[in-house]
Amino acid sequence: MAGLAISAHPRSRSCRSHRRSRLGRHHLEKGDRAGVGWHGGQDNTCPACRTGDFANCESNKITGITYDGGYQQYMVAPIEAVARIPDELEPAEAAPLLCAGITTFNALRHSAAGPGDLVAVQGIGGLGHMGIQFANKFGYRVAAVGRGPENAALAKNLVRTIMLTVVLAVPQSS
Repeated sequence: MAGLAISAHPRSRSCRSHRRSRLGRHHLEKGDRAGVGWHGGQDNTCPACRTGDFANCESNKITGITYDGGYQQYMVAPIEAVARIPDELEPAEAAPLLCAGITTFNALRHSAAGPGDLVAVQGIGGLGHMGIQFANKFGYRVAAVGRGPENAALAKNLVRTIMLTVVLAVPQSS
């Protein structure tokens, strides 16, 4: 979901927890372009949060489940769930980054791979095409793994990749 940020009331719980937050980089003003991904916030108090592992918060919030939101122009969300969207980025371009984008970005970021290492991205669809691009920007050599040649052109168009096609053997019934 990408839209406009509406400032929280200074006495609201989300504003107070934001001021206590070590991250303190969500300086949004009324009218700023912002978006919310699948991770809809955390409590900043549990053991997981205190170590920076917000995805495993004991009281995590999920956009569209814990509170309404996701597929509308305006919504209410905790400040820790909001990400600033640059003015140059169209909403349709920003939205995938907030869900599939963060999934693939974090998988690569938390891997042991370094620049020049070979990484494999399985599937070139919804998440895979983003994983290929992030891996390339991280400086990795990329092997795209797919079940057929249909997406080979897309994978090669995204970045210089090695395309591996997996052929599934179907057992013959006797």
